[in-house]
Amino acid sequence: MFKSIGQSTLSLALLTLLLLPLIIVFIHFRQIDLSWSSELSSVLLVNSAQALASATASLVLGAVGGAGLLWLQARSSRLVVRIFEFFVLLPNAVPVLFLLLSVEQFIPQARGLGGIVFVHVLLNAGLVALSFARATSEKLVTLSEVAWQGGAKPLRFWLKIGIPLLRRDLGSLFAFVFALSFCSFAVPLAIGGSRATTLEVLIYQKIRISADWSQALGLSLMQVIVIALIVSLLGRQKSAPRAAATSVPRLCSFPLGNIITLIAPLLLLAGLVRAALTAFSAVSAASAFADVLGNFSELLAGSVFIGVSTGLLIVFFLLVLSYAQPSGWQRKLWLGFSSPSSVLVGFSLLILFRSYGLMTYFKIILGLVAIQISVFYRYEWDALLGSIEGQVTTARILGAGPWLTFRRVIFPQVARSAFFLGGLASLWAWGDFSLSAVVAERNLSLAMQVRALMDSYRFRQANVLSIAMICGGMATFFLLSGAGYVLGAKSETKLR
Repeated sequence: MFKSIGQSTLSLALLTLLLLPLIIVFIHFRQIDLSWSSELSSVLLVNSAQALASATASLVLGAVGGAGLLWLQARSSRLVVRIFEFFVLLPNAVPVLFLLLSVEQFIPQARGLGGIVFVHVLLNAGLVALSFARATSEKLVTLSEVAWQGGAKPLRFWLKIGIPLLRRDLGSLFAFVFALSFCSFAVPLAIGGSRATTLEVLIYQKIRISADWSQALGLSLMQVIVIALIVSLLGRQKSAPRAAATSVPRLCSFPLGNIITLIAPLLLLAGLVRAALTAFSAVSAASAFADVLGNFSELLAGSVFIGVSTGLLIVFFLLVLSYAQPSGWQRKLWLGFSSPSSVLVGFSLLILFRSYGLMTYFKIILGLVAIQISVFYRYEWDALLGSIEGQVTTARILGAGPWLTFRRVIFPQVARSAFFLGGLASLWAWGDFSLSAVVAERNLSLAMQVRALMDSYRFRQANVLSIAMICGGMATFFLLSGAGYVLGAKSETKLR
């Protein structure tokens, strides 16, 4: 990799920004309390049990759903399969607040530890299903066809051949979901009850209620170590070439499995439809929403500012990362680093910026960017940069400088993805209520107001605001995605 001094310096600066929340807190509070207590033991046990149950249930149900997706792939066109996959991933594409609103309205019993596991399974089963279907189609197509022709039974095939061959893939999926569930903050904060059910919530309570920073830092350090170990176990596997099969063998498909993957998106859509109907009826009963709509313009303006600014900053940092081209130990740290506790990120911003008012909006934006940028790099951006690494090396060998290489080789191929991810970040920012609850002194966005209404069981009012929130989030998503499409098309035209 040909890198200039400027690129290396910029790459190091970006890595410092990634670690900045931890640096700020450790400089400000030099004492770290790693003492063991009965409270910590209880929370760690509950947190681990919750993550274990979430990962196990997601893996089992996701595998069944993946078999259903394989059945659909064998009998439908590529367009139908793509639409179905998008539908399955819908709960992950929109802010988790919408799924929580649907769950609390249709399944109000989903509270506490069981409710947390239930929502985590709804969120992750679709992801696991798609990953399981992809791994199965890559590794088991030929073997399952031979086994079927030889008269093997499905159960025996999976026990003797399927599961052993997919052991590493299944282990990676399990560790991935476990890590997500272990670090969850928004879901336990919303439906976990008053007691701390995860380390994230306990960190939040230690800082917000007890003002015990030294113990909060110890808990955060413990969480970072646990997640780093889990991420290191994931590894980065290279996919085997996908078999060119026109049909999926019967031993690898199960049509009823599609029912599993449809539960979460249907529940989500039911909640959105109910919210739309409630918003429509609100026109004839405006008096019931007077207290909610009184500061609507202020909440809407706050959501717009947070959503658009977060999306644009994500685009900026992704493009800067593309120019800097992290490599070596810096790239490994980007890939292995799990963003610190969102609670810790929020309170590090409170330490750095002690003023309120307009500055609170910037704190929320910076916090969201700090949490999201490492996720996007680890699960999307590194692979994209790796796919064009050969072209970058060729351009540098031929004498092109870093800026010319970025402008003529890198940018045309990453612009659309950068703006798409920026749009996705803006959509998630519209629905953020967890980080905002740490940073903000009052409700500054529609998402925070919706969460407050949910806590008081005022679901009609929450539905009205949620419709405005999803419309605004989708508008910014399409705005940024469209801008990326136009810029990418213009850049490709110039190259021709």
